[in-house]
Amino acid sequence: MTRDPLRSLVFRLTAVTVAVMLGMAAWASWTAFQRFDPAFTPELARKAGTVGESLHAQMTRALDYGIPVDRMPGIDALFADEMRAHGDIAYIVLTAADGRVIASAGTRIRVGDRLPTGPGPLVAGFHNTTLPLLKSGETVARLNVGIDNAYLAKASVDLMLDVMSVLVVSVLITFEVLLLVVNLAMSRVSTLRSVALRAEGGDFRCTVPAGGSRDAID
Repeated sequence: MTRDPLRSLVFRLTAVTVAVMLGMAAWASWTAFQRFDPAFTPELARKAGTVGESLHAQMTRALDYGIPVDRMPGIDALFADEMRAHGDIAYIVLTAADGRVIASAGTRIRVGDRLPTGPGPLVAGFHNTTLPLLKSGETVARLNVGIDNAYLAKASVDLMLDVMSVLVVSVLITFEVLLLVVNLAMSRVSTLRSVALRAEGGDFRCTVPAGGSRDAID
């Protein structure tokens, strides 16, 4: 049984086309994935700063009214509400000038713990944004808003899985559509070729289907 050269050509063209499209899609997806972390991390840090500034403004007003930071009413409920509203925030911590925790929501940091007062993360593995609370020009407390670095890793993995899913589905759809188009385009050519081969073998009983042109057989 001889192999049909026309079908072989169609298969090779389809395979090459799908391979090229798959390579281009994979390259575009990888490029987008590589740029995700550098672009996403500053956005999360900016969001942490925005949340912190909102809380900072409210606590600054309380300080202006003469309320000490360790006696501000509703701080725990306020922090808890912000945590529920922003799932990417890992913790909100209010510390005194000496690093003693006054109020906390989120991580394992507890009221009464002492945290570092210098620059850098309060807890290893977290990106921390610190906003000092001032009274008469002196720092009386610090508001800390943190983002878990693991959240960034999880977001990256989720993005990669989404991209891979879209890539696989798009390749499958492209393959099916391309195969359909090629088969429709080549079916007429295959019919004419079959008629021509039979006529060449001396079988003149075959006819060209309606709408066909006998010139195509010559």
